[in-house]
Amino acid sequence: LDNRDKMSAPKYGDIVKKVADIFKKDFVKKDEAPITFEMTGEAPSGVEVTSSSTWDYTKSGSGIDTTVSATWSHPSGFTLEKLEFDPSAKGSLTTETSLTGLAKGLKLEFKGNDADKGDLSFTYKLPAATVTGGMDFMNFKTFDVAAATTFGDITAGAKCDFKKGKDGFATSASASASYAMGNLFAGLDVTSNFSKYAVLSSFNVDKNITAALRADLGGKAPVFQVGGVYKCNPDTVIKGKVNVTSKALDLSVKQALDKKMNVTASAQLSDFSFKSMVFGLKATLG
Repeated sequence: LDNRDKMSAPKYGDIVKKVADIFKKDFVKKDEAPITFEMTGEAPSGVEVTSSSTWDYTKSGSGIDTTVSATWSHPSGFTLEKLEFDPSAKGSLTTETSLTGLAKGLKLEFKGNDADKGDLSFTYKLPAATVTGGMDFMNFKTFDVAAATTFGDITAGAKCDFKKGKDGFATSASASASYAMGNLFAGLDVTSNFSKYAVLSSFNVDKNITAALRADLGGKAPVFQVGGVYKCNPDTVIKGKVNVTSKALDLSVKQALDKKMNVTASAQLSDFSFKSMVFGLKATLG
């Protein structure tokens, strides 16, 4: 590995990711179908092909949507991260690529589709910091740049977003910081020109149990959540979270059936009512 990869700070978006993912991953999401099955296999010339089928049974008359995507890497540093066909989407053909090797620590990425998206971004890892940036390469209406650095147990960063409108560019500033010491992790994520705040923390009770807390302030109303992760054994992980403000309960169990197959079962209750329960299931093979 490049020494810069070992020494650099994380990307700005990853500063509080450790705790944010506890409240985000492996749960039923309102904007995603609750049933998903993914299967990945190897094709000739080093190509990996993934087929993903989803079903939103909560919507009347909903059918099964299927997408097919492929990935491929070349020794030169070029990687086709995703070439995906989704007949149900507005941009049915999605392309994601990356390129390394132009300069030490530099990675370029492109994400676009055949309808309305074309984003170009970069990540530049230095010994003392990691700098990232991106732009809307199709319409040149949005730009962003961010930097993060680490001082011992403290990681901090700042981000600036630019959006072009009728009256010129509007600017939005954000900042993020985290502190890690032993079993304790604490983070602060400030967005929307320092008008919204997210306070996140976690504590490793032991090697198998982690307790977490998240408070979002500055919006229409404060939102408080508590969560936890329990690693029953090397193959089984149980997660849970409670949104104290909206009275929502989420639970999930992730089971590794073997090295190449994982199944995650999840459930969500709104207003702590079993009548509102929604089940989710995600299986990945390959």
